Amino acid sequence: SGKAETGRVTLLLGPAERGLRETFEGAVQENKARMVHSPRMEALASLLGHARLYVGHDSGVTHLAAMLGAPTVALFRDTDSRVWGPLGPRVQVISGKRARGTLVQATVRAAKELERTAQRGPVDGTA
Repeated sequence: SGKAETGRVTLLLGPAERGLRETFEGAVQENKARMVHSPRMEALASLLGHARLYVGHDSGVTHLAAMLGAPTVALFRDTDSRVWGPLGPRVQVISGKRARGTLVQATVRAAKELERTAQRGPVDGTA
């Protein structure tokens, strides 16, 4: 159906991640998450439109999530987020090269900030 389930984590994989499917299967099963690979556009829009949080790298799907109003944490490593960052009412951007632990911490902080601001209304711009 494409409609997101409340509180359930959905791992969205595109064609470029086809080889990573096996890498994530154990964690997906262990956490009762689900994995969706290359959904049709209607299903993708529905998933993103119902998402309570979207975390993704600099990609078209991240831009679509932001434009659909999903609280979005966008990860930028090599491209300039000031030029290429997603637009939308609830977007936090994490830019630059970071160690894995630092990136995870920054992502969690950004997600919590989006959650806090969702209670007050939309935020503008990026972090």
